[in-house]
Amino acid sequence: MIDDELKQRIKDANEITDVIGQFVSLHKRGINYIGICPFHPDRHPSMTVSPSRQTYRCFVCGKGGDVIQFVQDHENMSFNEAVTWLAGRAGISLPERVMSDEETARVKEREAQRIAMKGAAFFFEKHLPEAQLYLHDRGFSLDDKVLKDFRIGYAPAGNLAKKEMLAAGFSEQKLLETDILKRSEKNFTFDTFKDRIMFPYFDIKGNINGYTGRWLIPQENTGKYVNTGDTPLFKKGTHLFGLYQARTAIARYDCAYIVEGQFDAMSMHKFGVCNTVATSGTALTPEQIQLLGRFTHRVILVYDADAAGLKASLANCEAFLRAGFQVSAVPLPEGKDPDNIAQEQKLGLQTGNRISFNILPSPYEARIPEPTQTERKRQCNGFQPSYLSSLRKRFFSSA
Repeated sequence: MIDDELKQRIKDANEITDVIGQFVSLHKRGINYIGICPFHPDRHPSMTVSPSRQTYRCFVCGKGGDVIQFVQDHENMSFNEAVTWLAGRAGISLPERVMSDEETARVKEREAQRIAMKGAAFFFEKHLPEAQLYLHDRGFSLDDKVLKDFRIGYAPAGNLAKKEMLAAGFSEQKLLETDILKRSEKNFTFDTFKDRIMFPYFDIKGNINGYTGRWLIPQENTGKYVNTGDTPLFKKGTHLFGLYQARTAIARYDCAYIVEGQFDAMSMHKFGVCNTVATSGTALTPEQIQLLGRFTHRVILVYDADAAGLKASLANCEAFLRAGFQVSAVPLPEGKDPDNIAQEQKLGLQTGNRISFNILPSPYEARIPEPTQTERKRQCNGFQPSYLSSLRKRFFSSA
Protein backbone atom coordinates (compact mmCIF):
# COMPACT_ATOMS: atom_id res chain seq x y z
CA MET A 1 0.00 0.00 0.00
CA ILE A 2 1.35 3.39 -1.03
CA ASP A 3 0.20 6.06 1.39
CA ASP A 4 -0.32 9.72 0.50
CA GLU A 5 2.95 10.79 2.14
CA LEU A 6 5.05 8.36 0.07
CA LYS A 7 3.11 9.22 -3.06
CA GLN A 8 3.85 12.93 -2.57
CA ARG A 9 7.51 12.20 -1.88
CA ILE A 10 7.77 10.33 -5.18
CA LYS A 11 6.05 13.18 -7.03
CA ASP A 12 8.33 15.76 -5.44
CA ALA A 13 11.39 13.76 -6.52
CA ASN A 14 10.21 13.64 -10.17
CA GLU A 15 9.96 17.16 -11.54
CA ILE A 16 7.19 16.97 -14.10
CA THR A 17 8.98 18.85 -16.89
CA ASP A 18 11.97 16.50 -16.57
CA VAL A 19 9.78 13.40 -16.81
CA ILE A 20 7.56 14.60 -19.66
CA GLY A 21 10.64 16.04 -21.39
CA GLN A 22 11.95 12.46 -21.75
CA PHE A 23 9.08 11.75 -24.13
CA VAL A 24 7.96 15.11 -25.54
CA SER A 25 9.91 18.11 -26.81
CA LEU A 26 8.92 20.98 -24.49
CA HIS A 27 9.36 24.70 -25.16
CA LYS A 28 9.12 27.42 -22.54
CA ARG A 29 6.25 29.88 -22.90
CA GLY A 30 5.98 32.34 -20.06
CA ILE A 31 6.02 30.50 -16.75
CA ASN A 32 4.89 27.23 -18.37
CA TYR A 33 6.05 24.82 -21.06
CA ILE A 34 4.17 23.69 -24.15
CA GLY A 35 4.54 20.65 -26.35
CA ILE A 36 2.86 18.40 -28.89
CA CYS A 37 0.26 16.27 -27.11
CA PRO A 38 1.18 12.57 -27.43
CA PHE A 39 -2.37 11.41 -26.75
CA HIS A 40 -4.05 12.56 -29.98
CA PRO A 41 -2.96 13.55 -33.52
CA ASP A 42 -1.59 16.99 -32.70
CA ARG A 43 0.12 19.23 -35.25
CA HIS A 44 0.49 22.29 -33.05
CA PRO A 45 1.50 22.33 -29.36
CA SER A 46 -1.68 21.96 -27.38
CA MET A 47 -0.32 20.47 -24.16
CA THR A 48 0.73 22.81 -21.34
CA VAL A 49 3.00 21.69 -18.51
CA SER A 50 3.02 23.77 -15.36
CA PRO A 51 6.16 23.55 -13.17
CA SER A 52 4.51 25.55 -10.41
CA ARG A 53 1.48 23.25 -10.20
CA GLN A 54 3.38 20.13 -11.30
CA THR A 55 0.58 19.29 -13.71
CA TYR A 56 0.00 18.90 -17.43
CA ARG A 57 -3.10 19.42 -19.54
CA CYS A 58 -4.05 19.19 -23.20
CA PHE A 59 -6.69 21.72 -24.11
CA VAL A 60 -7.77 19.71 -27.17
CA CYS A 61 -8.23 16.11 -25.99
CA GLY A 62 -8.57 16.93 -22.30
CA LYS A 63 -5.84 14.63 -21.00
CA GLY A 64 -4.22 15.96 -17.85
CA GLY A 65 -3.07 15.31 -14.34
CA ASP A 66 0.10 14.94 -12.31
CA VAL A 67 3.37 13.21 -13.18
CA ILE A 68 2.02 9.81 -12.10
CA GLN A 69 -0.99 10.17 -14.37
CA PHE A 70 1.23 11.12 -17.30
CA VAL A 71 3.38 8.01 -16.90
CA GLN A 72 0.25 5.88 -16.59
CA ASP A 73 -1.24 7.29 -19.80
CA HIS A 74 1.96 7.52 -21.83
CA GLU A 75 3.47 4.16 -20.90
CA ASN A 76 0.14 2.32 -20.56
CA MET A 77 0.95 1.43 -16.94
CA SER A 78 -1.22 0.80 -13.94
CA PHE A 79 -1.00 3.18 -10.99
CA ASN A 80 1.28 0.82 -9.10
CA GLU A 81 3.52 0.29 -12.14
CA ALA A 82 3.81 4.05 -12.71
CA VAL A 83 4.65 4.74 -9.06
CA THR A 84 7.22 1.94 -9.06
CA TRP A 85 8.82 3.30 -12.24
CA LEU A 86 9.00 6.85 -10.84
CA ALA A 87 10.29 5.62 -7.49
CA GLY A 88 13.05 3.69 -9.25
CA ARG A 89 13.92 6.75 -11.31
CA ALA A 90 14.33 8.78 -8.12
CA GLY A 91 16.07 6.04 -6.11
CA ILE A 92 13.22 5.70 -3.61
CA SER A 93 12.56 2.31 -2.04
CA LEU A 94 8.98 1.07 -1.90
CA PRO A 95 7.44 -1.24 0.69
CA GLU A 96 6.61 -4.68 -0.65
CA ARG A 97 2.98 -5.10 -1.63
CA VAL A 98 1.11 -8.26 -0.66
CA MET A 99 -0.11 -9.90 -3.88
CA SER A 100 -2.78 -12.51 -4.43
CA ASP A 101 -1.74 -16.03 -5.38
CA GLU A 102 -2.87 -15.40 -8.95
CA GLU A 103 -0.86 -12.16 -9.17
CA THR A 104 2.20 -13.86 -7.71
CA ALA A 105 2.00 -16.71 -10.21
CA ARG A 106 1.60 -14.27 -13.12
CA VAL A 107 4.57 -12.16 -12.02
CA LYS A 108 6.75 -15.25 -11.54
CA GLU A 109 5.79 -16.56 -14.97
CA ARG A 110 6.66 -13.28 -16.69
CA GLU A 111 9.91 -12.97 -14.74
CA ALA A 112 10.94 -16.49 -15.73
CA GLN A 113 10.32 -15.61 -19.38
CA ARG A 114 12.40 -12.45 -19.04
CA ILE A 115 15.22 -14.44 -17.44
CA ALA A 116 15.18 -16.77 -20.45
CA MET A 117 15.28 -13.80 -22.83
CA LYS A 118 18.13 -12.17 -20.89
CA GLY A 119 20.06 -15.41 -21.06
CA ALA A 120 19.52 -15.58 -24.81
CA ALA A 121 20.72 -11.99 -25.21
CA PHE A 122 23.97 -12.76 -23.39
CA PHE A 123 24.40 -15.96 -25.43
CA PHE A 124 24.01 -14.10 -28.74
CA GLU A 125 26.33 -11.27 -27.64
CA LYS A 126 28.97 -13.77 -26.50
CA HIS A 127 29.07 -15.30 -29.97
CA LEU A 128 29.16 -12.00 -31.89
CA PRO A 129 32.96 -12.20 -32.53
CA GLU A 130 32.25 -15.17 -34.80
CA ALA A 131 30.58 -12.74 -37.22
CA GLN A 132 33.28 -10.05 -37.14
CA LEU A 133 34.29 -10.53 -40.79
CA TYR A 134 30.71 -9.97 -41.89
CA LEU A 135 30.40 -6.93 -39.63
CA HIS A 136 33.65 -5.56 -41.03
CA ASP A 137 32.23 -5.84 -44.55
CA ARG A 138 29.22 -3.82 -43.34
CA GLY A 139 31.44 -1.09 -41.87
CA PHE A 140 31.35 -2.12 -38.21
CA SER A 141 33.99 -3.37 -35.80
CA LEU A 142 33.46 -5.31 -32.59
CA ASP A 143 34.45 -2.33 -30.44
CA ASP A 144 31.87 0.00 -32.00
CA LYS A 145 29.73 1.47 -29.24
CA VAL A 146 26.61 1.20 -31.36
CA LEU A 147 26.83 -2.61 -31.32
CA LYS A 148 26.81 -2.56 -27.53
CA ASP A 149 24.06 0.07 -27.33
CA PHE A 150 21.82 -2.02 -29.58
CA ARG A 151 23.05 -5.30 -28.01
CA ILE A 152 23.67 -6.89 -31.39
CA GLY A 153 24.47 -10.60 -31.30
CA TYR A 154 25.09 -13.64 -33.41
CA ALA A 155 23.22 -16.95 -33.39
CA PRO A 156 25.66 -19.71 -34.36
CA ALA A 157 24.66 -22.80 -36.32
CA GLY A 158 24.46 -26.25 -34.80
CA ASN A 159 21.74 -25.79 -32.14
CA LEU A 160 24.29 -24.27 -29.78
CA ALA A 161 21.70 -22.07 -28.07
CA LYS A 162 19.83 -25.17 -26.97
CA LYS A 163 22.99 -26.96 -25.92
CA GLU A 164 24.63 -24.11 -24.00
CA MET A 165 21.54 -22.60 -22.40
CA LEU A 166 20.10 -25.89 -21.18
CA ALA A 167 23.53 -26.78 -19.80
CA ALA A 168 23.55 -23.42 -17.98
CA GLY A 169 20.27 -24.31 -16.28
CA PHE A 170 17.72 -22.34 -18.31
CA SER A 171 14.24 -23.82 -18.59
CA GLU A 172 13.55 -25.46 -21.94
CA GLN A 173 9.86 -24.57 -21.56
CA LYS A 174 10.63 -20.87 -21.08
CA LEU A 175 12.99 -20.90 -24.08
CA LEU A 176 10.13 -22.37 -26.12
CA GLU A 177 7.66 -19.80 -24.78
CA THR A 178 9.96 -16.93 -25.82
CA ASP A 179 10.69 -18.53 -29.24
CA ILE A 180 14.41 -18.96 -28.64
CA LEU A 181 13.75 -22.66 -29.28
CA LYS A 182 11.11 -24.41 -31.37
CA ARG A 183 9.64 -27.90 -31.14
CA SER A 184 9.25 -30.09 -34.20
CA GLU A 185 6.31 -32.36 -34.95
CA LYS A 186 8.52 -35.24 -33.80
CA ASN A 187 8.95 -33.52 -30.41
CA PHE A 188 12.56 -32.48 -31.08
CA THR A 189 13.60 -29.03 -29.86
CA PHE A 190 15.97 -26.92 -31.93
CA ASP A 191 17.27 -23.34 -32.25
CA THR A 192 14.93 -20.83 -33.86
CA PHE A 193 17.88 -18.75 -35.12
CA LYS A 194 20.93 -20.30 -36.80
CA ASP A 195 23.91 -18.52 -38.38
CA ARG A 196 22.25 -15.12 -38.16
CA ILE A 197 23.08 -11.61 -36.98
CA MET A 198 20.62 -10.89 -34.18
CA PHE A 199 18.87 -7.52 -33.90
CA PRO A 200 16.93 -7.18 -30.62
CA TYR A 201 13.69 -5.29 -30.03
CA PHE A 202 13.43 -3.44 -26.73
CA ASP A 203 10.38 -2.22 -24.90
CA ILE A 204 10.41 1.30 -23.49
CA LYS A 205 11.64 -0.05 -20.13
CA GLY A 206 14.77 -1.47 -21.77
CA ASN A 207 13.77 -5.14 -21.75
CA ILE A 208 14.57 -7.22 -24.85
CA ASN A 209 11.31 -8.83 -25.98
CA GLY A 210 12.15 -10.32 -29.39
CA TYR A 211 14.56 -10.53 -32.30
CA THR A 212 15.04 -10.29 -36.02
CA GLY A 213 17.75 -12.62 -37.30
CA ARG A 214 19.44 -11.84 -40.65
CA TRP A 215 21.40 -14.48 -42.48
CA LEU A 216 25.10 -13.96 -43.13
CA ILE A 217 24.98 -16.05 -46.28
CA PRO A 218 21.85 -17.27 -48.13
CA GLN A 219 20.34 -20.42 -46.65
CA GLU A 220 18.12 -23.01 -48.30
CA ASN A 221 14.46 -23.30 -47.34
CA THR A 222 14.48 -20.16 -45.24
CA GLY A 223 14.11 -16.43 -45.72
CA LYS A 224 16.65 -13.67 -45.45
CA TYR A 225 15.09 -12.64 -42.14
CA VAL A 226 13.59 -14.73 -39.35
CA ASN A 227 11.58 -12.97 -36.65
CA THR A 228 10.46 -13.92 -33.17
CA GLY A 229 6.90 -15.15 -33.37
CA ASP A 230 4.07 -13.94 -31.17
CA THR A 231 4.98 -14.69 -27.55
CA PRO A 232 3.85 -13.44 -24.13
CA LEU A 233 6.65 -10.82 -24.43
CA PHE A 234 6.56 -9.96 -28.13
CA LYS A 235 3.79 -9.17 -30.61
CA LYS A 236 4.62 -8.67 -34.26
CA GLY A 237 3.93 -5.17 -35.54
CA THR A 238 4.01 -3.45 -32.15
CA HIS A 239 7.76 -2.63 -31.90
CA LEU A 240 10.13 -0.35 -33.83
CA PHE A 241 13.79 -1.24 -34.12
CA GLY A 242 15.93 1.37 -32.39
CA LEU A 243 13.13 3.29 -30.68
CA TYR A 244 14.45 2.56 -27.20
CA GLN A 245 17.89 3.90 -28.18
CA ALA A 246 16.39 6.85 -30.10
CA ARG A 247 13.61 7.89 -27.74
CA THR A 248 15.48 10.66 -25.90
CA ALA A 249 16.87 12.25 -29.08
CA ILE A 250 13.47 12.05 -30.78
CA ALA A 251 11.80 13.83 -27.89
CA ARG A 252 14.59 16.40 -27.66
CA TYR A 253 14.47 17.35 -31.35
CA ASP A 254 10.77 16.59 -31.89
CA CYS A 255 11.65 14.69 -35.04
CA ALA A 256 12.41 11.11 -36.12
CA TYR A 257 14.23 9.80 -39.19
CA ILE A 258 12.57 6.67 -40.56
CA VAL A 259 14.76 4.19 -42.43
CA GLU A 260 14.08 0.72 -43.76
CA GLY A 261 16.72 -1.66 -42.40
CA GLN A 262 18.44 -2.33 -39.10
CA PHE A 263 21.90 -1.59 -40.51
CA ASP A 264 20.54 1.70 -41.91
CA ALA A 265 19.43 2.73 -38.41
CA MET A 266 22.66 1.62 -36.77
CA SER A 267 24.82 3.50 -39.27
CA MET A 268 22.81 6.66 -38.66
CA HIS A 269 23.27 6.26 -34.90
CA LYS A 270 26.96 5.43 -35.28
CA PHE A 271 27.65 8.73 -37.00
CA GLY A 272 25.52 10.92 -34.76
CA VAL A 273 21.92 10.79 -35.99
CA CYS A 274 20.50 9.27 -32.84
CA ASN A 275 16.85 10.08 -33.57
CA THR A 276 16.55 7.28 -36.15
CA VAL A 277 14.35 4.18 -36.11
CA ALA A 278 13.87 1.39 -38.64
CA THR A 279 10.68 -0.15 -40.00
CA SER A 280 12.54 -3.42 -40.63
CA GLY A 281 11.45 -3.58 -44.25
CA THR A 282 7.70 -3.75 -43.63
CA ALA A 283 4.78 -1.36 -43.83
CA LEU A 284 4.09 0.35 -40.54
CA THR A 285 1.16 -0.84 -38.47
CA PRO A 286 -1.23 1.53 -36.66
CA GLU A 287 0.27 0.29 -33.37
CA GLN A 288 3.80 1.25 -34.46
CA ILE A 289 2.67 4.70 -35.61
CA GLN A 290 0.83 5.23 -32.33
CA LEU A 291 3.96 4.15 -30.44
CA LEU A 292 6.14 6.64 -32.32
CA GLY A 293 3.49 9.32 -31.83
CA ARG A 294 4.15 9.18 -28.10
CA PHE A 295 7.48 10.90 -28.82
CA THR A 296 6.94 13.07 -31.92
CA HIS A 297 4.56 13.84 -34.79
CA ARG A 298 7.33 14.92 -37.19
CA VAL A 299 9.05 12.30 -39.36
CA ILE A 300 11.52 12.32 -42.25
CA LEU A 301 11.49 9.21 -44.44
CA VAL A 302 14.90 8.11 -45.77
CA TYR A 303 14.32 5.11 -48.02
CA ASP A 304 16.19 3.34 -50.81
CA ALA A 305 15.82 4.89 -54.27
CA ASP A 306 14.68 1.64 -55.92
CA ALA A 307 11.08 0.76 -56.75
CA ALA A 308 10.60 -1.19 -53.51
CA GLY A 309 11.93 1.70 -51.45
CA LEU A 310 9.65 4.23 -53.14
CA LYS A 311 6.66 1.93 -52.70
CA ALA A 312 7.39 1.46 -48.99
CA SER A 313 8.00 5.17 -48.54
CA LEU A 314 4.70 6.03 -50.19
CA ALA A 315 2.75 3.51 -48.11
CA ASN A 316 4.26 4.74 -44.85
CA CYS A 317 3.84 8.38 -45.90
CA GLU A 318 0.12 7.80 -46.37
CA ALA A 319 -0.13 6.03 -43.01
CA PHE A 320 1.67 8.85 -41.21
CA LEU A 321 -0.43 11.52 -42.90
CA ARG A 322 -3.63 9.76 -41.95
CA ALA A 323 -2.41 9.74 -38.32
CA GLY A 324 -1.82 13.51 -38.38
CA PHE A 325 1.98 13.50 -38.68
CA GLN A 326 4.08 16.12 -40.46
CA VAL A 327 5.95 14.11 -43.10
CA SER A 328 9.02 14.84 -45.22
CA ALA A 329 11.18 12.56 -47.37
CA VAL A 330 14.77 12.52 -48.54
CA PRO A 331 15.20 11.21 -52.12
CA LEU A 332 18.41 9.19 -52.21
CA PRO A 333 20.69 8.83 -55.25
CA GLU A 334 19.98 5.76 -57.35
CA GLY A 335 21.50 2.60 -55.94
CA LYS A 336 22.14 4.12 -52.51
CA ASP A 337 20.67 3.46 -49.10
CA PRO A 338 21.17 5.25 -45.74
CA ASP A 339 23.65 2.61 -44.60
CA ASN A 340 26.19 2.90 -47.42
CA ILE A 341 25.79 6.67 -47.70
CA ALA A 342 26.47 6.97 -43.98
CA GLN A 343 29.55 4.81 -44.32
CA GLU A 344 30.84 6.70 -47.38
CA GLN A 345 30.16 10.22 -46.23
CA LYS A 346 30.75 9.77 -42.48
CA LEU A 347 27.53 11.77 -42.41
CA GLY A 348 28.33 15.05 -40.73
CA LEU A 349 24.67 15.27 -39.82
CA GLN A 350 23.05 17.74 -37.50
CA THR A 351 20.79 15.56 -35.40
CA GLY A 352 17.18 16.59 -35.65
CA ASN A 353 17.82 19.12 -38.40
CA ARG A 354 17.94 18.70 -42.17
CA ILE A 355 20.10 15.83 -43.31
CA SER A 356 23.32 17.42 -44.48
CA PHE A 357 24.90 14.86 -46.78
CA ASN A 358 26.76 16.94 -49.35
CA ILE A 359 25.19 14.90 -52.12
CA LEU A 360 21.59 15.14 -50.91
CA PRO A 361 18.97 17.84 -51.36
CA SER A 362 16.71 18.93 -48.53
CA PRO A 363 13.76 16.70 -47.69
CA TYR A 364 10.58 17.12 -49.71
CA GLU A 365 7.57 17.78 -47.54
CA ALA A 366 4.23 16.05 -47.94
CA ARG A 367 1.27 18.06 -46.79
CA ILE A 368 -2.40 17.24 -46.58
CA PRO A 369 -4.57 19.80 -48.40
CA GLU A 370 -7.75 20.78 -46.60
CA PRO A 371 -10.41 18.20 -47.61
CA THR A 372 -13.45 19.34 -49.52
CA GLN A 373 -16.82 19.39 -47.82
CA THR A 374 -17.79 16.26 -49.73
CA GLU A 375 -14.61 14.49 -48.62
CA ARG A 376 -15.25 15.43 -45.00
CA LYS A 377 -18.67 13.78 -45.17
CA ARG A 378 -17.34 10.67 -46.90
CA GLN A 379 -14.17 10.11 -44.84
CA CYS A 380 -16.17 8.55 -42.02
CA ASN A 381 -17.31 5.85 -44.49
CA GLY A 382 -13.76 4.86 -45.42
CA PHE A 383 -13.55 7.03 -48.55
CA GLN A 384 -9.97 7.71 -49.66
CA PRO A 385 -9.52 11.48 -50.13
CA SER A 386 -8.37 12.68 -53.52
CA TYR A 387 -5.00 13.86 -52.19
CA LEU A 388 -3.92 10.27 -51.60
CA SER A 389 -4.49 9.28 -55.20
CA SER A 390 -2.18 12.08 -56.37
CA LEU A 391 0.32 11.76 -53.52
CA ARG A 392 2.84 9.69 -55.47
CA LYS A 393 3.15 12.33 -58.22
CA ARG A 394 3.44 15.29 -55.84
CA PHE A 395 5.57 13.67 -53.13
CA PHE A 396 8.08 11.78 -55.25
CA SER A 397 8.15 13.81 -58.46
CA SER A 398 11.72 14.92 -57.73
CA ALA A 399 12.97 11.58 -56.46
